[in-house]
Amino acid sequence: MFNAFAAYLLMPRPSVLSTWEEFSAQSPRLAATAVAVRFSVSWTAACNQLKNLGLIDSRERERLLGNDLRRGELFEFGERFTVELDPPSVPPAYARTVVTAYRRGQLTAARTVELLHYSVGEADLPEPDALSLDELRSDLESGL
Repeated sequence: MFNAFAAYLLMPRPSVLSTWEEFSAQSPRLAATAVAVRFSVSWTAACNQLKNLGLIDSRERERLLGNDLRRGELFEFGERFTVELDPPSVPPAYARTVVTAYRRGQLTAARTVELLHYSVGEADLPEPDALSLDELRSDLESGL
């Protein structure tokens, strides 16, 4: 019962619904990541609250929890993963730009890790976006 109270206190329904609405059209994972980041809660707590609010079902919750949040995914929200006593080495806005370029297929995983000064490994990067042929063609034509 204490966990439920804490979840509702830390992640109020209206705020979680607003965050969900903002990101869920892109993907449930991105929306769950946004909830975890915006409310500074664990991946498990965010996924549990989404299920409690009826935004995801038990199957989706299990799927999300089976694939842990990657440190690189935090960069998309201007957050960074820091280990205690480990000084931050990458500004959040810079990291967000690098991860966005990686997701769009403009950087390789190895180059992304290098640009992030090895603060994450390739396994920590989010999945790249699947670009349509039209998007690829547009990027090619615009010189990206």
